[in-house]
Amino acid sequence: SGRHDVLRTCFPSVDGEPWQHILPPEPIQLHQEDLSALPEPERLTAARNLLSQQQSATFDLEAGPLARYALLRMAGDEHVLVIVMPHIICDSASFVVLYTELAKFYPALAAGQALDAEPLALQYADYALWQRAMADAGRWDSQLRHWREHLEGIPPTVRLPMDRPQPTGPPGEGASYQFSGGGALTASLLRLGT
Repeated sequence: SGRHDVLRTCFPSVDGEPWQHILPPEPIQLHQEDLSALPEPERLTAARNLLSQQQSATFDLEAGPLARYALLRMAGDEHVLVIVMPHIICDSASFVVLYTELAKFYPALAAGQALDAEPLALQYADYALWQRAMADAGRWDSQLRHWREHLEGIPPTVRLPMDRPQPTGPPGEGASYQFSGGGALTASLLRLGT
């Protein structure tokens, strides 16, 4: 989290308005759970339960931290790393950056080598300041005007026909499939994600 300020950001309220506050770098709190002694069906159920607990626990946006980390030991050499963050600090594009860095740095860490990680030239706060300056300068006024005119008078809710019944549970619940695709496929997927 020392490399990415956004992973240490919280949003305290000042005069009723949220403000970004970047906390100093500290070691992450890694919750570790050893499930390897459980029989496989129970192990998978326990892992799903832990994942569900991690996902459903709320975050204190004002105090932080806004990232939770857990490491589940499934077998002697098989682990699952869980990272849970609210959308306010990490969207899908940002997660690709984090995942790419994990994939890049993991082999060195696993081999006991020191990381060769140069400090980032830009942080997310730099991007946010740039966007604020652009908005204050009126750079998006014509676009905002266009979309306000285009969307004027639309109904607040649009009911679209569904091709199948929608799940009643919380959103984001899905299936997980594990497979081995080999080194070439893994390398191709990592290149695609960068």
